[in-house]
Amino acid sequence: MAGGETLEVTSPGLIAECGKSGDGAAAGAGRFQWWFVGVVGVFLLVTGGLKLVSVLQESRVLGAADPLLSLLTVREVLFLAAVLELGVAALLLRHRAARWAPELILWLVILFEAYRLSLWAIGFQGHCSCLGHLFDWLPWLKPWSDWLMQSSLLGMAAGCLWLLYGYYCKGYKGKHRAHNS
Repeated sequence: MAGGETLEVTSPGLIAECGKSGDGAAAGAGRFQWWFVGVVGVFLLVTGGLKLVSVLQESRVLGAADPLLSLLTVREVLFLAAVLELGVAALLLRHRAARWAPELILWLVILFEAYRLSLWAIGFQGHCSCLGHLFDWLPWLKPWSDWLMQSSLLGMAAGCLWLLYGYYCKGYKGKHRAHNS
């Protein structure tokens, strides 16, 4: 590779030359996506894992009906959320450079925000069990729990929107193709 040529991330761990065609921004977007999707994947592994640990704990609250999905208990909703997060995390960590990765993250953010907004709309005053019993174990974080989770969702949405803006408005075409060798 000659000096001045840019690199393009085509799939996790693989780099291809873009040449001198002015693709520096597209290559930068590929590196940002690879990093961003990896961080989100690890974050979802941690939060999904914390939910699974919480589901296994004994707590009267977990046996109560979910305030929004009253046919399910809080434990069942927490378990479903954990499975969903861990599944999305596995997909993201396996396919960091896939063009659909930001869309998948954004879908998950919208799903979680819809749940939270629905709780707010019905007047639910309790705290979100987004991280299970983490805030019981670290009580000094409890006052910050809602802010931390909302900030995390906002950060994930902002990163996804930045990537999608690049794909659809700036025309980064073909920069995230599957590697077939």
